[in-house]
Amino acid sequence: MGRFLQKTNIIRDYLEDYVDGRAFWPKEIWGLYAPTGELGDFAKPPNREAALCCLNHMVLDALALVPHCIAYLEQVTDGSVFRFCAIPQVMAIATLQHVFDNEQVFTGVCKIRRGLSAKLLRSATDMGAVRAIFTDFLQKLAWKAALVARRDGDARNTALAERVMETVDVVAAGIASGGGSGYGENSGDRIAELTTQLNKVAPVVFVGAMAYLRKRAGERQSGGGHLPKITELGDVIAVAIAIAVTVYLLAFSAMPLAMVSNGGDGEDGAAAAASAPKTVGAEKKKPVRRAVRSKSPAPRSRSAATKKTL
Repeated sequence: MGRFLQKTNIIRDYLEDYVDGRAFWPKEIWGLYAPTGELGDFAKPPNREAALCCLNHMVLDALALVPHCIAYLEQVTDGSVFRFCAIPQVMAIATLQHVFDNEQVFTGVCKIRRGLSAKLLRSATDMGAVRAIFTDFLQKLAWKAALVARRDGDARNTALAERVMETVDVVAAGIASGGGSGYGENSGDRIAELTTQLNKVAPVVFVGAMAYLRKRAGERQSGGGHLPKITELGDVIAVAIAIAVTVYLLAFSAMPLAMVSNGGDGEDGAAAAASAPKTVGAEKKKPVRRAVRSKSPAPRSRSAATKKTL
């Protein structure tokens, strides 16, 4: 699992590492595609097709470790330890799918969205969910590979895309044999779906309860629209329902306003609203380098074991 994380990070951080004088991509792979035999060739726009060939080859190489990750996770029985191990793995497969054939790896920062990260963090609760997450992103990766295979371009990239699809088929078949629950069907999503249904039903229930009480008021009081005296069980139930629905609607109608006030927008906003408040200034966004220096320092090799994990 550690190698899978390391390889994913190394692939994603190509530009940052190269500009800073670090070299982690293995020469036995990038040496096959660099036009002048330099790792920095891939950051130059004229070599973009060769760069994508090398990138897709790196992704193909990392995919071979997926079965080992699944096999390891299947042996973990403690819940907290499982989540500690599984969360980085699902982040890695999502990142691997994102960087495949993605030119942004050679032009700037290439990371998955915060909203997706929050969803994965919430979803990786058991082995069934992890299998489903891996299967989902493997299918997306195969779809991207199919587009590359049909694209007019470097024949090497077409061959690599076909190999990626074959590898995905084998890996996904092995994962599916383990069974398990579906991705996105965790307790958090079920609660969200239930809340949506209640929001649709609650106004109807409220109108029905108030209509009943109004009818009872007309029957028992000459004043018309006032609440009747509570004399029967049906009256008690109707009043209780009206009060409960009113409290529910007032409480949950304020949630979207709270999310907006936190600066949320779309998927990222939902993740920000669900997470704990962050300390001001605790995290700064890394600037995207606009261009690679024309003459960057010679990369110095370091062990991939020193690479930061996800």
